[in-house]
Amino acid sequence: MGVEPVAQGRGIGSRLLAAVLAQVDRQNVPAYLEASSPENRRLYERHGFQTVGELTVADSPTIFPMWRPPVLC
Repeated sequence: MGVEPVAQGRGIGSRLLAAVLAQVDRQNVPAYLEASSPENRRLYERHGFQTVGELTVADSPTIFPMWRPPVLC
């Protein structure tokens, strides 16, 4: 998921993510993603994701695997 830089900071990413997570919760399944930056990580934490590790390969940026259990509707 991504939002054009000129459109960031307006809640677009949060609304997109909330729509997907509502569907995930209706199916009662967990969600997994990999945050590619500390800024993205904070966004996902606000939506209930928890960081489960850090991955760094060679000179690549650190990736943060994140997990969110289903929220009962």
